[in-house]
Amino acid sequence: MYLIEQTLERQNKSLAEFPPMPLPQGNWAQQFGNHLIQEQLNYDPVQQLLESEERQAKFNADQWAAFDEIMAAVESKSGQCFFLHGPGGTGKTFVYNTLCCALCAQGKIVICVASSGIAALILMGGRTSHFRLKIPIEIHEKSTCSIKKNSLEAELIRQADLLIYDEVAMQHRYCQEAVDHTLRDIRENDNLFGGMTVVFGGDFQQILPVILKGSRPEIVGACIQRSYIWNELKVLHLKINMHLRDNAEEREFAQWQLDVGHGKHTNNDGNITLPPYLHCLQNTVESLIETIYPGIKSLPLPEDDYFSERSILSARNDDVDSINLKILKDFPGEERLYHSADSIQEHQDGDVTMYPPEYLNSINVSGMPLSKLRLKVGCPVMILRNLNPMEGVCNGTRGIITRMTN
Repeated sequence: MYLIEQTLERQNKSLAEFPPMPLPQGNWAQQFGNHLIQEQLNYDPVQQLLESEERQAKFNADQWAAFDEIMAAVESKSGQCFFLHGPGGTGKTFVYNTLCCALCAQGKIVICVASSGIAALILMGGRTSHFRLKIPIEIHEKSTCSIKKNSLEAELIRQADLLIYDEVAMQHRYCQEAVDHTLRDIRENDNLFGGMTVVFGGDFQQILPVILKGSRPEIVGACIQRSYIWNELKVLHLKINMHLRDNAEEREFAQWQLDVGHGKHTNNDGNITLPPYLHCLQNTVESLIETIYPGIKSLPLPEDDYFSERSILSARNDDVDSINLKILKDFPGEERLYHSADSIQEHQDGDVTMYPPEYLNSINVSGMPLSKLRLKVGCPVMILRNLNPMEGVCNGTRGIITRMTN
């Protein structure tokens, strides 16, 4: 007992030699404010002004008209909302980012979101709509976003001057209606989106909302055009394809694609008639692969932009897997097979599932990786999850295999 007391006394003396650590003297959150707002204001106004002027100098007439109308609505705080409509290549994203530069140069806050990770990446400070606006996954007509009125996100929304919402055509209209319900509540304003100017964008000739086993009327009914929001939007059109101004051949192909979208170039059987320059030498998958990926069977390995400039599209997952296996088999190098991590959970009564693992692993579900992943060094892969959107690693990002380990 004497030794224990002596040890404790010695420890107390040694602790007394060191003063206690200082405690925080203020509210750090209050001191530095809302980090979401600071992130949106963390731009150099002079640099943003110069970039905005440089971008505006490249505008065509349609882009100028859209830019002027949106800027006027923001500066007057009229609450007018817009839909920027145009096919791919007409410069919708270019207009969005020019608006961001012009408004950030004035110290205003612009929230940029998109329905997909890839579309969000090319917007200034872009995030997915579900991440920034907290749109629920299970959505219905009366849904609201999961944003509390006293949260940092709510304060950001109250301070924002413009909301840019890209690729809205492929989302269910209940998502935009949930945003409207939430913004009216947070901003305590019963006007559309709480009086904030909102710019939607998209192209209805591309992918529409996916309704599981839905009929055509159900798919059309899920579009924003069937929402009460649509009647209050001012539609701005972009018609000039900025990518194809100097290439007559590509401009002709782009026009052919638009014509197909309008129901042209279709025979009596409902099949689309392809122009002669799109025909392969033979009507086989092997001929298609050789046409799209020439020289893929030989070394050296193709450059990175080789795969970014070409792809084969298919409507069925089975066809995708079959073509991938054919191409990978001809691709030079050693193939490695990676198995997914899986296990069968036993129930308390000791029974296990009636389906064997071999059968479960053979099922190919859209949006899920394969059970058996075959890879070679140099072959392309696609990310299926938003692993790190800020660094560009999100759903739809493509990469090249450079090294494989166990």
